[in-house]
Amino acid sequence: MNILINTIALKNSLQQIIGVVAKDLSMPILSHVLIEKIDGQIYLVATNLEVQITATAKYIESDDFDPVTVPGRKLYEIVRSLDEQDIKVSASKNKFTITTKNSSFKLSTLPPNNFPSFDKIKATESFSIKENKLLDLLNKTSFSMAANPDVRFILCGLLLEISPNKLTAVATDAHRLAISSSAIEKKQTNNTSCIVPRKAVLELIRVLQGDKT
Repeated sequence: MNILINTIALKNSLQQIIGVVAKDLSMPILSHVLIEKIDGQIYLVATNLEVQITATAKYIESDDFDPVTVPGRKLYEIVRSLDEQDIKVSASKNKFTITTKNSSFKLSTLPPNNFPSFDKIKATESFSIKENKLLDLLNKTSFSMAANPDVRFILCGLLLEISPNKLTAVATDAHRLAISSSAIEKKQTNNTSCIVPRKAVLELIRVLQGDKT
């Protein structure tokens, strides 16, 4: 495995997924990020078993390589500490190496086949909405989600209702209720709804705020 990539591209992708990289080492693999090459892009995947986030990064050069897992927070801290530059990352014999103009870093890897992944979702319904509209919708409702699952687990999330021309978000902790709607761009033919878990909502807000800045 050999990849030539800019630190900004790698850092931006890591920022999107770092929120679900586990700090608890009871399952060491959850503290790792899965890196793989698919269709000419680098994919970085992190999960805490409840939420999985995938980000892509554009590289300058790369050979074909098998998936590899790398300690996510250590990788992020290293990349974040570097000035903007093109760096080489490589992997062999359970070691992941980052080579810069003036230094080199080595991280231990774990078998990628131990990395848990969600089943691919076959979407039956879809819609499009601008990032700023979705962020506004979430900010206006997410504060009413229940934080304590002992109350009612189903309240620890956000209800999304999709109609032919709008997206409605509803949240309640049984004491307060927040509802907000926004127009969607791609017309939806069927009405549908789902509950998004609290952790997923908060991570989505964090990612959208990062894109906004």
